[in-house]
Amino acid sequence: MDYKETIEMYLNGELKGEALKSFLDHLDNDAFYMKEFTIRKEIEDALTETDVIDLKNNLEKIHLSFGDTKSRKISKFEFNTSSFRWLLVAATLTLVLVSSAILFYINNESYSSGELYSMYYKPYDSYGGVRSGKINTDDIFINAQIKYDKNDFENALILFQQILDIDKTSIASYFYAGVCYIETQEFEKASESFQFIINHNDNLFVEQAEWYLALSYLNSNQKEIARKHFEAIANSQSYYKEKATEILEQL
Repeated sequence: MDYKETIEMYLNGELKGEALKSFLDHLDNDAFYMKEFTIRKEIEDALTETDVIDLKNNLEKIHLSFGDTKSRKISKFEFNTSSFRWLLVAATLTLVLVSSAILFYINNESYSSGELYSMYYKPYDSYGGVRSGKINTDDIFINAQIKYDKNDFENALILFQQILDIDKTSIASYFYAGVCYIETQEFEKASESFQFIINHNDNLFVEQAEWYLALSYLNSNQKEIARKHFEAIANSQSYYKEKATEILEQL
C-alpha cells in the first residue's frame, strides 16, 4: 500500500490499530509525509466547500425525481435525458462565468490588511498525530488538542502553556499556542511563538510558522513587515507559496 492510499484511508477513517499507529508515527517523523498529508487535507477541505458539488448533487436529485415518469412535464416541457444534459451544461456554464467574473473582480480589487487576513486566515487543522515530545506531558497535550479542535482556544492555550512551562523544547506546543494567540487577538505573543519555531529551524512546523507569522503581521496592520515575510514565502518552495503570491498582488 503506497503512502497516498494510506492517507486516503486515514481521511476516510479506515485506519485502525497498528496501521493507524504506524501512520501517525510517519507523520511525526517524516517531513515529506506530513507535507503530502497537509496538501491532501487542504484539497479535501476545498472539495467539501465547493458549490460545484452542491450543484451536481442537486441536479442529480432533479434527474432522479423524473426517472420513473417519462411522460411527466414541467410547464409543458418534457424533462428527458437530453434536456437534463442541456440543463447541466447551462448550469455549469453559468457557474464558470460567474466564477470567472468573481476572479476578475478579486484580481482587480485591492483589499485592506484586515480584509486580506480574513480571506486567507483559518486555524491550522490538528490531525491528532503530533505529541508533546515528553511522556509526562503527552496527556496534557492530548487534552489541549481536544479543546483546540473544539475551537476552545482560550482553554487550549492554558494547557499548551502548561506544557511549555515543563518543556520549553516542545515545538508542537509552541506552534499550536501561536495559533491560539492569534485566535485570542494576542498577535505579539503569536509572533514570538512562530519566530521561536523559525529560529529553531530543524522541525516539521517551519513552513506553517512562517505563514502564520506573516498573517499575524498582516492583521496587526504591519504591512511592510508582512510583505517581507510573504515575499520570502513566495520565493521559496513552501506549501504556502501560491497563497503568499496572491496576497502580494493585493498589498
